[in-house]
Amino acid sequence: MSNKANPATLGSFIMGIILLAVVAIVFFGDQSFFRSTMRAVMMFDGSIKGLNVGAPVTLRGVKIGEVADVRLNIEADSMAFSTPVYVLLDTAKFKDLDDSNRDEMIKELTEKGLRAQLKLQSLLTGLLYIEMDFFPGSPADYKSTDKSVPELVTIPTDLQELSRTLQGANVGKMIADAERITAGLDTLINAPATQQLTERLTSALASVQTLADNTAVELDRTRTELQPLIAGSTLLMEDLHRQLPPALDKLNSALAQLDEAARSLEFAAHSAGQQFSDDSPLIYRLNRMATAVERSARSVDELAQTLERDPRAILRGREE
Repeated sequence: MSNKANPATLGSFIMGIILLAVVAIVFFGDQSFFRSTMRAVMMFDGSIKGLNVGAPVTLRGVKIGEVADVRLNIEADSMAFSTPVYVLLDTAKFKDLDDSNRDEMIKELTEKGLRAQLKLQSLLTGLLYIEMDFFPGSPADYKSTDKSVPELVTIPTDLQELSRTLQGANVGKMIADAERITAGLDTLINAPATQQLTERLTSALASVQTLADNTAVELDRTRTELQPLIAGSTLLMEDLHRQLPPALDKLNSALAQLDEAARSLEFAAHSAGQQFSDDSPLIYRLNRMATAVERSARSVDELAQTLERDPRAILRGREE
């Protein structure tokens, strides 16, 4: 006889599974149940290969959301394809943004140049992400037909812009111009004047190389000849460095002696000036002596004249 299952036990088991599922969703999922998000759509031209659900959406490097869904729409009338990309934006990243004013704020940001653009996450994986930034002056091209969510305007990538430019250009004319330029260059290169110019340039370069070699040889020889002179100059400077201080000392000593002699000579000249001045005692005595000598000379002269007239006067003596 089989035992019946206990309803209480079975209910507890089911509730435990449900609880574990909720905990797993909260901690291992995107936790979007507890976030205030805003859904928006973007329309990109060209291929969006590499843009997967969950790819980040950033604004100037700050993650503000992620890709929620990528669809492929086909218009029955024109059979045109479009790939709307739906994103979830974290409204907590935007101040004062909620459901009541989201349309007005997105419109204002769009008018200021807010645009979305595809960027490459890694060259190795080829995965893409959406980068948003402000591009003032860029056209606001709305393409979405889904009016239930606001549209964020997109702009082409740099590679897509280049591709559009090339597509709009006259490729045939560009090729013809390139061929004409190539032919002109070929004619110019193979012209006789160009060949002569090439030969002259080659000859000039050879002459310059020869001149450079000769100059190098001359410089080596000059350096070799200058080395003994430099060595001699070094020895001379060393000798001067050794002999100059003693010579300067002797010169200073001689100058000191000359200065002392000059002071002595100046003192002697001053003393002599004092001794031979008109009012000095020495000059007075010399004047008196000269006067006496003069009188004696006159007396001797008179005596000589008297003896010449009368030699016997010396025997008679002086007459009274």
